Amino acid sequence: LIINKINVDSIAIFRKTADKIHVLDAHSGFENDIARHEKFLDAVSSVSENSPTLLLSTDRSEKFSDFGFSSAVFVPHNGNDDWSLEIFCATTGRNKTLTENDFLVLSITAQQIVNKIISIEQMNEIRNKNRLLEEANDLLFVRATTDSLTKLYNRHSILQKIHDANERNK
Repeated sequence: LIINKINVDSIAIFRKTADKIHVLDAHSGFENDIARHEKFLDAVSSVSENSPTLLLSTDRSEKFSDFGFSSAVFVPHNGNDDWSLEIFCATTGRNKTLTENDFLVLSITAQQIVNKIISIEQMNEIRNKNRLLEEANDLLFVRATTDSLTKLYNRHSILQKIHDANERNK
């Protein structure tokens, strides 16, 4: 990802579903102060509830005044109908500010992350369906080769085993 080319002090990446916010990655600069780090995550998640895609100036944001951010960017990006990905980046120094180019880079990065998550979800779905298919095939094989009442091999299976044994002995 190209997110490391942007000079930021704090970053949080969330995956948000209808009922829960999952923190995928977060570096607030306050990890040594758990309460402040949690407050940072709460502030970021509350911004995501109230704002569409926008470039935040933290001088106007009360939620972030405690953190000393000089500029911040919030980039939400829909993954599908069930979830969205949200990226928040901030700088603390007055000589470091996030620009509209940084905002565009973060938008592209959000799209890359969303595409990767969707790809992973699709692969997991394929694996699950293949597993279910294998289980169904195993069950079909058992039903095709055994008597359902006695659980012994059926006539066709016994004849096939005799034939296979004869072929080996030739």
